Formats: sequence, structure tokens, C-alpha cells
Amino acid sequence: MHHFLNQIIGWSALVMTLSPQLYSQDFDDLNDQLSAIQHKYNIAGVSLIIVDEKETLNEAFLGVANRETKQEVNADTVFRVGSITKTFTSLAALKLQELGKLNIDDKVSDYVTPPYDNTYPESPIRIAHLLEHTAGFQDMDATEWNFKQPDWTLEQSFNYSPSSRTTRWEPGIYSSYTNSGAGIAAYVMEKASGQIFEEFVQTEVLNPLELRDATFYLDESIKDRLAVGYNKDGESVIPYWNMLYRPFGAMNMRASEMGIFIRMLINQGLTDSGKRIFNKESIQRLETPNTTLAAQEGLNYGYGLGNYHWIRDGVVFHGHGGDADGYLAHYGYSRENNLGYFLVINAFNEHALRNMRRAVEQSLIQSVNKTQPPVEYKLNQSELNQIIGNYYAATERFVWNPDALPNSNGTSITNIVHVFYEEGKLYTQFNEKNPKRLIAVSGKQFRRDNDPIATTSITVNDQGEIILQGDIGNYKKY
Repeated sequence: MHHFLNQIIGWSALVMTLSPQLYSQDFDDLNDQLSAIQHKYNIAGVSLIIVDEKETLNEAFLGVANRETKQEVNADTVFRVGSITKTFTSLAALKLQELGKLNIDDKVSDYVTPPYDNTYPESPIRIAHLLEHTAGFQDMDATEWNFKQPDWTLEQSFNYSPSSRTTRWEPGIYSSYTNSGAGIAAYVMEKASGQIFEEFVQTEVLNPLELRDATFYLDESIKDRLAVGYNKDGESVIPYWNMLYRPFGAMNMRASEMGIFIRMLINQGLTDSGKRIFNKESIQRLETPNTTLAAQEGLNYGYGLGNYHWIRDGVVFHGHGGDADGYLAHYGYSRENNLGYFLVINAFNEHALRNMRRAVEQSLIQSVNKTQPPVEYKLNQSELNQIIGNYYAATERFVWNPDALPNSNGTSITNIVHVFYEEGKLYTQFNEKNPKRLIAVSGKQFRRDNDPIATTSITVNDQGEIILQGDIGNYKKY
């Protein structure tokens, strides 16, 4: 009975604020959808904000920040935003570039003794590699994830499980998500700026945007307003996670502050007051991948600097997601209609957040005049022969076994992509699941059925190997 009463209290606490000029039944419907999803998955609290380039259009605060005290989610509730922090880390690097204190294409070794082992000395790791996940590292190991100390410096952190920072594949080729890259990039920034990383971000990014509650720490000023983080069941409390490298995911902030931040990105560096705090070129670089093999061949889609692309029903979004153990968050914005959102829940429930994201993004693109996709390029027989075949995973985020490569029978242990041509159409098939159409835009770039731009690259590396890169991952033909 106590559990049932808690649910009723949580679901009934719904606050909605909409711009009178832009009030829309669509937002009423959207907020109702989020409430239903919250109910279905037993999510304690939800915070949503929707903005355009000028103002906030919709705020929805649902449920409770704390089941025990029954404290409701409201405009002052602070959430952890996890890896969304990486966007702020990348912006700090771009600000240092604007100030002339570094260039993001510089080698890490130009600034610090590298806290990693690069087994490809002919391919030095650059700052941009760290921020685009192209340095060649796997993600952190279990001991790093379970780190508990709240106040370690970056230098102290690099002495903790250093073997995880060893290149497994050549830098500057593949984007493979790894959290340690942000920590190393921040270390470089400290040397270039002469300031502690968190202090530099506060001075050059947070203060100019007037994000007064945004912080990398569990400060006294936010402690009583921080939503409690819960596990997937929505009931079990997850303790505050003191991360080994704060630059990869430690940010805490309010939804309205994220709204200010997203408006700045939509306006390409301008604040609400019209003050320019980032050059337009910096925001464009933030949004554009540059260091993968696919990017070098002209593919503009993928993971940029702490900011990546995805497509929802034919509309391109930019943004980033975040997981902070007990919290899941996502922000996104579309340049086709200058609308953006921030969504966060205080539960580690990916299904709930995924369903909420879908509802939010679909509500934002209802009136978009969708871009017509590029016309199909007719591949010649030589081009088809080059790309048709079986591909194996060239990277793995957590488990990398270089011996698990194709055997003499042409099979691999895991992660097979089959590229084939049938009845005049090209397809990819992942691990024998349902095949998906792949439409050529050029001899090297491809899109899916509903994609308005090229999203996949199949090209040749310096060793003459055929490489497939895109949302599906990084694959090498055998």
C-alpha cells in the first residue's frame, strides 16, 4: 500500500509552463505521453524543457525528486546529466583555441607527458582525437568505473589502472566511445590555460551563460535540490557517483539551465542577451566529425566534439546523451526548425528514456518540411565488387580480442556485417538479422531509406583494406 501511495504522489506532481504566444495542443499531448510513460516504467521524476532560438516553449516537471521525502520535481530541481558533460568539455577546448592557447589538432605530447601508451608511434594522438573518441582506446575498465574518491586531481587519476589507456587500433581512424579521452583532454587544457579544468569551464563557459547552479561537484548549494538517483526498478537508490574523470560526466544542473545552453548552440555561440561567447566556427566544428577515416573522405555525419548526429523520421538532430548511475538524460536540437529539448529522468531505465525521447522528437518535427534526400548514385560493377562481402568488427568498446578475427572458413566469432546486392538494391545485414537497405550517394557514401543525408562510408584505408563506418559501427572487410 505504501508503494502504491508513493506512485500516486509521484505521478500527480505535474507542472507545465508554456509560452502564451506559442501554446500548442501538441505540447499538452506530449506532456500526457511522458506522464503515461513515467507511469508505465515507475519513474520517480522527469524534467523536460523545449526551446527555440528565442525562448522557452514548454516546461514539464513530473513526479518526485525524492520518494522518501516526497519532494516534487520543480524548476529548481537539479539533475546529473552524465556524458552531456562532454559537450561542455569540448567547448572549453574550443574556447582555448579561440584564445590562442592551443589548437585542437595539436599533439597531446606538445603539452603534457602523455598518460597513455600509444602503440602506433607513427600516428600521434591529438586533442581532437580525445574529444571525438578516435584516439584508439577502449573504454575504461571495471576498476575505473567503480572509483569512489571525490576529490582526486587528473594527475592522480592517471595513476589508477593506466593499462586501460593503451591504443588497441590506430589513432585517427575509428570513433569508438571511451570516457578516458575527456579526462586526458582536460589535463591538456589545464596545462594550456594554467587553471584547474573545472575552474576554467566555470569562468569561460558557465559564467558567461549565467548557469549559476551548474557544477561538477556535489556542492552544498545544490545538495538539497539534487534529485535522488534510482535504479531500473525506480525504487532502489543509487549513491552519488564520484567519477574518476569529472570532465567525462560529472555535471549537475537544472533543466532551465540546459535550455539556455541549447539556445546558445542553436544561435551558434550567442547568448540570450545577444552576447557572443563562442565563434560561429567553433560551434560548427563542435557539430562536425573531422578525425575518422569516413570524415577524411567527406562524410559530415557522426560524432563531432562532444556532440553527435542522429536522424528521427527524416530530420537531422544534433546533441548528446548522458548516464550518471541513477539518472539518464538527453539533449537535442534540429537546425531545420531551430527547436531543441532537454529531457532527464532520475532512474537508470533506458527503455523509459528511449520512449520519452521518441515522443519528444516526433512532437518537434511534425511541421518540418523535410529535406529531400540526395539522388541515388548508380554504382558500377567494379564499385559493387569492392564493397560486397562480409565485414568483421574493427573496434570493440569494452572487450577487444584481436585474435577473434575471421578464420579460414571466412567466419568471425561475433559482429558480422554482410553487405550484399539483390534485385538491383544494396543491403547490410548485421549478425543475420533483418537486412536494411543501403542507398549509394556516391561511390563512397551511403544513406538509409529515410535519411536526408549520407550516414555511412565504405572506403579504402592506407593499407588497401575496405572499411565500413557509420551508426552501425566500425567494420573491416575480409
